Amino acid sequence: APQWVQELVLRVALDEGRDDLPEIVWRNGRGGGRCYGHKRIVLCVAGHPRRAQKLVLLHELAHWLSRESHTSMFWDTAWRLYRRYKVPVRYAARREGDYRVGAIVAAHRAGLRVAAVRHGR
Repeated sequence: APQWVQELVLRVALDEGRDDLPEIVWRNGRGGGRCYGHKRIVLCVAGHPRRAQKLVLLHELAHWLSRESHTSMFWDTAWRLYRRYKVPVRYAARREGDYRVGAIVAAHRAGLRVAAVRHGR
């Protein structure tokens, strides 16, 4: 994984009080990821730009931290990470809102002002 990814994973783990760092498997591609929490493996297929890469990484780290699928607890964790590590809110809302409606509900719960996303755009 790129150096900035390794540094961000370490920072997230320290900030969240975790000492069981996941193994990061990093691949270039269209974008997406998967967290195999029971194996402590986070797979990121990262496209461009950097903010897309960061969003995918933090999304998968939210799975690792919360040990949840796309539940309310997961989305609360994800938005906390997006905010803390400076993923642009509108960008995250657009990307995550296309993916799960629960993402927008959690953003509102976190006090973030994001518009509902229209699917198919």
